[in-house]
Parts: sequence; C-alpha cells; structure tokens
Amino acid sequence: MANDERSIFASLAEALADVEGVTDTVEQIVAFAVDSLSTTYGGFTLVKRRTKDFETLGATHATVVDADHLQYELGEGPCIDAAVEGSVVVSASLANDDRWPTWGPRVTTMGFNSVLCAGMHSRGRRIGALNLYGVDTATFDREDMELAVLFARQGAL
Repeated sequence: MANDERSIFASLAEALADVEGVTDTVEQIVAFAVDSLSTTYGGFTLVKRRTKDFETLGATHATVVDADHLQYELGEGPCIDAAVEGSVVVSASLANDDRWPTWGPRVTTMGFNSVLCAGMHSRGRRIGALNLYGVDTATFDREDMELAVLFARQGAL
C-alpha cells in the first residue's frame, strides 16, 4: 500500500473511532472515499437481509439517492450488480453502456456520466456496494478501483 493510502486509512480509522452507529460510520467511509477518489458523489447500497430489497445510506447528495432508487425501480444498474455479485463494476460512459439500457441514459440526465461500484461482503454474506458517481466520462481508473475495494472492505466491517 502506498504511503498516501496508508495516511488515508489511518485518518479513516481515527475518524471512525469517534463516531457512533451505522449511519455515522457509513457517512464517514463515503466521505473519505469520495475525497480520496476525487469525486463528489457517493453512497452505499445495502441489501436488506429479510426482503432482499435495496436501501441507500450515506449518500453525499439527494441526486445519488435518486440515481440509486431509479436502479431499484428498474431492476438494473451497476450498484445492484455490484451488491448482488459482490464484484467491482465500472462504467466510463453510462449513456453508452449496454449493460443498463434504460438506467444508463436516464441517469446521465441527472448529471452522472461514469460510475464505480465495489461490492461489500463479509463472512459469505453479501452486504451491498460502495457506489461512486462521476460527472465526467472515464472518471475512474484502475488505482481508483483498487482503492474503492479497500473502502468497501471497511464498509463491510
């Protein structure tokens, strides 16, 4: 891990020591993730245990909640894919991504053009995904993906 990443996660650990409850913890992790990956928009998609429905927590803006909820309504989108599959899902151009033919073009009207979602899982259970939205196309690179996975692991804990 690079020195910058060590500093980020040391600061995150300090910040998490001072928070109480799931909501505050999620908000701190999202805040550190969006700051570290030079974006403004992020949140968590959580898979509800009993119903298998989805819920958004720690969103940095109301538009993130709207974009996530559109996925939940349509049953398609990168946050759902990452949460269900426990994988990393990236799109450099949401308007042209064939994986989400309805959601992608609609979310671009909200101002989002790229996305990075990292699945969260622990002890064999899928928990959800860390979702980061970019206003530009191709916002996220390989280093961003690796860092997002580390933040998702923190979120899973």
